[in-house]
Amino acid sequence: MKALWKHDWYRIGLKMTALLAFLLLLTILFYRHAFVTEIPHYIFKNMPKNRILWYCYNDTSPVFVIWAFPLATAWVSGKMVSDDRRFSWEKLCRAMPLTTWRYVTEKYLFGCAFMLGSTALVMLCQTVYVLTVGVFDGWFMTLFFLRYMMVLLSVSAILTVLTYWKSFFFAVLFAVMLFLLLPALLSTLFDNQWFVFGIGTPLYRIVTKIFDWLFHQPKGIICGSAAAVVLYGLSYILCLRIACTYSN
Repeated sequence: MKALWKHDWYRIGLKMTALLAFLLLLTILFYRHAFVTEIPHYIFKNMPKNRILWYCYNDTSPVFVIWAFPLATAWVSGKMVSDDRRFSWEKLCRAMPLTTWRYVTEKYLFGCAFMLGSTALVMLCQTVYVLTVGVFDGWFMTLFFLRYMMVLLSVSAILTVLTYWKSFFFAVLFAVMLFLLLPALLSTLFDNQWFVFGIGTPLYRIVTKIFDWLFHQPKGIICGSAAAVVLYGLSYILCLRIACTYSN
């Protein structure tokens, strides 16, 4: 297990660390911009406390950067498997005293380490941000964390399983089809209207309500994060089965 960890670290771990350091710098700059340019001017004037909390833990966050930061690590496990196949490392592992369980487990642990590390850094930035503003709240901070776990675990689970089953390219293509092209196709077929990504259609409004419940309602965030943990566990079991099938 330790040898696999070192192998993956020298192959991609250093590059990922450099990328995360760059994204962390962007995240810090965006948080500083949100605090300096937005918060002091109007947030405390006519807003109730609950709205202030939701604002600071959601609306003012630099959405693209703080999501791109951890999401850059969600594909690590699948990418490791894909690289092993490309360089025939997976076949070489079979000649070593290495079980399939150890091989699959190491990939998941390696990916989890980067996901947790990146999330911890985002949580640190968010904590400093809300403490500076003066609206730190443990419950809202927990929901902030659970939203990340819900997305990261779900994306990583799907990408890793599809990579074990087919390839990393297939996994990425499937994700693009699922999250971008499929909504547009369904909205076109069922509504007989041509809108980019279903915007303005009943299907789009339904999807919007679902995402609003998952990301803005406490019950939805808790249920979604619990489902993501289950999905991640099931993906691990499924990958073990797929790897065992390939090794036989």
